[in-house]
Amino acid sequence: MKKLMIVIIFLVFGYAYPETTGGHLIGGNFKLHDLKGKVVRGKDFTGKYLLVFFGFTSCPTVCPLGTKTMMSVYKSLKNIKNETVPVFITIDPEVDTPKRLKKFKERFGKQLVTLRGNKKETDDVVKMYRGYYSKKTRVNIDHSDIIYFMGKDGKYLSHFPSNLGASKIKEKIDAILAEINTGNQFE
Repeated sequence: MKKLMIVIIFLVFGYAYPETTGGHLIGGNFKLHDLKGKVVRGKDFTGKYLLVFFGFTSCPTVCPLGTKTMMSVYKSLKNIKNETVPVFITIDPEVDTPKRLKKFKERFGKQLVTLRGNKKETDDVVKMYRGYYSKKTRVNIDHSDIIYFMGKDGKYLSHFPSNLGASKIKEKIDAILAEINTGNQFE
């Protein structure tokens, strides 16, 4: 319980995810599966920006709201919308079957890519993104609530708490893209 409280305090005050942690520390070439069971790797998205959110389909509040925010951000990225992929990765692969993920995806739009892995693959990708989850019961999973923005080369660009709101996230992404386009990209 004490460990959970520390994590919550860090998340609330923003200390667990500092603004600049270095691109090489978050993300990586994960291996998961799409709704048809086809292997999908992080490198398959090379040449595309990624918006990535971790959650589970039976989540009552955070996951639907976070996914909705991510999709709103995606739709607002007019200049790079065709170069961006919104990705939902389940942290509950035992329950989130392809059928459940398909139904979840239908709530948010055909552009949403939903991915799942076995327990080890899920743990590996969450670790790559410096995320957190702890399954308490079938419908109670503590987890991080972060939307990640990854570059076309697969490198970390930034992250945002989903409760920041779509318009503020879009403003921050626009600023990041302006830096990239002027060659002042941080490393």
